[in-house]
Amino acid sequence: MANQFELRGHHIEVHYTIGGNPGFTALTYKDEFISRAFKPGDIHTDHTALGSLVSVRLVERSTDNYTVFAFLLPEIEVPPDQTGDFTTVGIHQEYKGKGSVSIPYSPLSIPTTWHPFVMHGTAKNVVVAL
Repeated sequence: MANQFELRGHHIEVHYTIGGNPGFTALTYKDEFISRAFKPGDIHTDHTALGSLVSVRLVERSTDNYTVFAFLLPEIEVPPDQTGDFTTVGIHQEYKGKGSVSIPYSPLSIPTTWHPFVMHGTAKNVVVAL
């Protein structure tokens, strides 16, 4: 099973390694405005029938005004010393809750918007530092 992934799309670059030391960076995210590094404890993973939904909180303006980045990571078998290419979906979730300055709360307001986009990735097996 592949454990290191590089994804690109929508002006975003992501590098993600599974199974390393919890004190080391496991995921990096870079776009035109944000560059962030995340340790395993900062990464949320939900296992689904389609693969793993991996998400991180990119920007937190307040407890009810934040941005999440997520991507669907399919299970990929890659022979040693080879790489596998795949295409998947990335999502930006903009959450602006009650009382947000940019969207005043009303029963008609929609506090969350999702922006899906295509990402192209490369997967491989690597030995990780424990």
